[in-house]
Amino acid sequence: MNNKYNKRVYAGYYKRYDGKLIYVITIAKDELSGEDTVIYTPYSLRKDGGYFTISKKDFCEPVKIDGKLKVRYKRQTQMRITDDFLEMLICDDLPAPKRKLPPKPDELKSRAYRQSATYYDYAKDICTNYLADVRRYNYLNTTNNIFEDSDNAKEIIKEDVDFLKKCFKTVLKDYVSFFKGRFIKRMSVRKYAEEHNMNRGSVEHIQRKMYKELAVLLHERDKADGVIRIKTE
Repeated sequence: MNNKYNKRVYAGYYKRYDGKLIYVITIAKDELSGEDTVIYTPYSLRKDGGYFTISKKDFCEPVKIDGKLKVRYKRQTQMRITDDFLEMLICDDLPAPKRKLPPKPDELKSRAYRQSATYYDYAKDICTNYLADVRRYNYLNTTNNIFEDSDNAKEIIKEDVDFLKKCFKTVLKDYVSFFKGRFIKRMSVRKYAEEHNMNRGSVEHIQRKMYKELAVLLHERDKADGVIRIKTE
């Protein structure tokens, strides 16, 4: 690569030559070629643009428009990443700026873990509280004594959050988009239905089906581990 264009690429916002904004997440190496690759997501107020890659070489080299060379991507240092966008990166297990998010009310109030009477209710509980639990876990890792019995809470949250992520990467992968819409972006049933041109009944049917399938997986996990993670009394 021409050293002139072999510049450092930072995490943050960039504007493409045609005016479109993107957010660069990190640099990764291609497994086969060893070439540096830029991982980014298009800038979107809805935060559902997906993730894309472009070689660092192409990212840094200029593009010719009307016979003139223009910078392909220009860094936008004045743009600050929002807390919601930061949450999305964290929930997707992607590198995020090291910044302590301010607490929210649902992170400070007490929460009872694994008190569900059925595995269906357990599935519903950990989905509904997923985003708040991820934020709780991050705080518990950086601040002491925010919550009562914090060590036990950390263990439970990590176990359930990791299990959810594993399920949505494998058996429940068909529900990934739905889960993100309802429980990471926290869209209401009505809003999700409007965004996806569906009726509310269809959205609720998908949700019930997802809960049922997750409940089976939670039950199978307990059987395999020889423990019961729901309330039996």
